[in-house]
Amino acid sequence: MKEFFRSFSHAERLSLVALALIILVGAVVGLWAFDDLQPIVDTSQPVWGILWKIAAAMCSAGIAARSATRFFGGRGPVGTARAVFGAVVGTLAFGVLGGTLILPIFGTMFAPWFVVLTLFKQPILGVLWALAWTAFAIARIRYEDERDTIFTARSSAYADVT
Repeated sequence: MKEFFRSFSHAERLSLVALALIILVGAVVGLWAFDDLQPIVDTSQPVWGILWKIAAAMCSAGIAARSATRFFGGRGPVGTARAVFGAVVGTLAFGVLGGTLILPIFGTMFAPWFVVLTLFKQPILGVLWALAWTAFAIARIRYEDERDTIFTARSSAYADVT
């Protein structure tokens, strides 16, 4: 297993850790938010229903973060604005995907609203969610910087040969 992770560069490992952080925090946020769609307190709901909500939240958080990756990695005010926009898009996509998996029609429409309300109702979850997206943005900046150094070195080596 160690050999597998050693094959990744430092920035790639950092991106994987940031993605895992979003997935873990997304599980908590999703379980809390999606409970408003279909309450856990219902005693007729089996344990599998709760586990499904956690799995759906984790999957939707990972997919949302991966789909919002294109907005991250920039520097300066424009890069910051793109990262904030990407976090908002990722949060709304997280709500849509998770809501669709939990409760197909009703959840698709109202889960993004429940996610946003949950982040405001529970400030600690909002802070953790924002920190997870910030870590993801920093990891993507590192990744883009690493890629720039690799391709710059290759292009300069090519220029020396010709």
